[in-house]
Amino acid sequence: EQCTGLVCASRDDPMPTFVTEGLIFGKPSIVSEHTGTAGLVTEGVDGFLYKDDDPQQLADKLAWAIEHPEALAAMHEDCRRLYEQKFSNESYVATLTRLVKELTDGDEIAKTKDRSCKAFSGLDTAPVFLLGLAQPLWLTIVLSF
Repeated sequence: EQCTGLVCASRDDPMPTFVTEGLIFGKPSIVSEHTGTAGLVTEGVDGFLYKDDDPQQLADKLAWAIEHPEALAAMHEDCRRLYEQKFSNESYVATLTRLVKELTDGDEIAKTKDRSCKAFSGLDTAPVFLLGLAQPLWLTIVLSF
């Protein structure tokens, strides 16, 4: 409650965690177009984008945010909704389940006695372990030989 929004001035950051944390609390952010979050932000709805090589554009977005705190507060629900859709535990489970089904044609792992993943050609005998990381869109597959 001590801030009305966040700024991620990184020139290159695959997924700035503090922006996601801000979304939990309904805080919009101003992010560089070269961050992972930029692909999720809808301009003026749940945040703002700026070109990372344009400091004047960043300054203009900051000035607007300072002059319009009520507009930032009005973004609260949309920010929270973005968090729920992309980063919540429920979203994570749904995304992971969908990806596993896509990789395995629905239940290939369940059908395979040695639990190997036939979706990877040439790796028919390698046991597969699926590890979900903090972000719901990430999926790491570790193969053990």
